[in-house]
Amino acid sequence: MARAQCRERELYVIQSSASPAPMISDCFNAARWHLRAAFTARSEKCEGSGGGTVLLGSKVGEGSFSDVFAATERLPDGSTSRLAVKRVRLGGLPEADADACLLEATVMADLPPHPHLLATVGSVRRPSFVGPGEELLLLFELCPEGSLAEYLVGRRAWARPLDGDGVLAIFTQVCGGLAHLHAHGWAHCDVKPENLLLSATGWKLCDFGSVRDAPFRYVDGVTSPPELSEAEERIHRTSTPQYRPPEMYDLRAGEPVFTPADVWAVGVLLYALLLGRSLFGTAGEERLGCLGFEPAKQLSDEALGPLPSVGGQREA
Repeated sequence: MARAQCRERELYVIQSSASPAPMISDCFNAARWHLRAAFTARSEKCEGSGGGTVLLGSKVGEGSFSDVFAATERLPDGSTSRLAVKRVRLGGLPEADADACLLEATVMADLPPHPHLLATVGSVRRPSFVGPGEELLLLFELCPEGSLAEYLVGRRAWARPLDGDGVLAIFTQVCGGLAHLHAHGWAHCDVKPENLLLSATGWKLCDFGSVRDAPFRYVDGVTSPPELSEAEERIHRTSTPQYRPPEMYDLRAGEPVFTPADVWAVGVLLYALLLGRSLFGTAGEERLGCLGFEPAKQLSDEALGPLPSVGGQREA
């Protein structure tokens, strides 16, 4: 019943000139027609889609302002393929968040493919039929085996920790995908187990909604409390506390955020793979923000040189 009511609300926006109280069966038929028409338009616009029609299935994930669905693409020759569709609600988003979503579509379209980065099929921006404003549809390969976070939880439940070979395989694949991203000038800025999906060919890094193509600061110079609070809220929405680098906690320090943030997150991930638990446990943002991340001490060039010889001989 909840699903039917949801469909009715969606159709009320779509068919404003229709009867004010349609039958439930009419709602379902019209909704199915609308989905087919909407995604047929997507197929015409998305390069590489093959001109097929994409039909949504069940929801497999959700974020702060997006939902991910399993989907099936029916091609003109009668064949089908499985996809994932991420529907981002652009209407009502802060401008910075909306720009980040649109950047994700651009990056995925331009980035050369890599076996350990989630492959993209296409994208389209169109008026939303579930609310005001526009929505962005991103189409990816489907990874039905789930995320690394789910995988690790399952192994802990069965008391089956990863062995050395398993850790090395995952770590190598994650680093391979990340190195490819860095080599093309992008930092991911949100590496975590939830953003690593298992496919038939291994682990794939996904969710490029936080990518950056240059070092950046969330705040510049002297910042008012409201501006600082706004930046902290944005970080809260777009990252996970246990995987954030120090420069994303102490914003007043003004340290730039870029590829080193990914290296930090991969180090935290490696700890979780080896020991089966988070490096920072369940510590919240307030506690993590109070940690003193001191720069690593380095020996001087003189200290790294050969030891001075000691004159004389020691008596027996």
